[in-house]
Amino acid sequence: MQYTFSMPTKFQTDWYCAKCYAFNFRRRENCFKCHASREDSEIGGDGSDEMSNILTKKIMLRNLDVLTNEESVMSVMQKQLPAELVQKIGRVVICRDPLTSISRGMCYVHFENLVDSMNTHNALKELEPPFRIDGRDVIISYCMDTENRNLMKQHPHAHQGREGNRQGTHGGQGSGGGNANNFQGNGANNVGY
Repeated sequence: MQYTFSMPTKFQTDWYCAKCYAFNFRRRENCFKCHASREDSEIGGDGSDEMSNILTKKIMLRNLDVLTNEESVMSVMQKQLPAELVQKIGRVVICRDPLTSISRGMCYVHFENLVDSMNTHNALKELEPPFRIDGRDVIISYCMDTENRNLMKQHPHAHQGREGNRQGTHGGQGSGGGNANNFQGNGANNVGY
């Protein structure tokens, strides 16, 4: 007779839904809010731990092809977004493995202020058909930046609240004088900071 059984060790931590950014406890296999499966949230590969459920100055694009580069990201954004939004982009950085310089399938889009980041994020989410780069559906989310990481270290349980409550607390002032051609090239040692 067996009195105990071992639980699967595949999922050991709490997780964020890639579709609606809701925080889910580790025992859930589907998001409590939108019912997306946990596995779908992890399809985008690396980066799920960098997702932020609050507004930041950095947008993360996941599920990119390993051959996608900064120029192709900017080219697609210039074709699908209004020019005034593309001009607000500070820089685009493909996250690469430091040893092999191969893309990790993620890209960071930096902005000068929160308002530009929010407007671009919303425009990307509302695109019909959905945003695609090099034939792949892109997962769009806000990315934790150094300000958020420091806040999380000081208040480790602050992220467990409702995701929509804190978005309006950041000022969002700034000039946003970015240039659409202001992307960072090679990026071999970029790790997303």
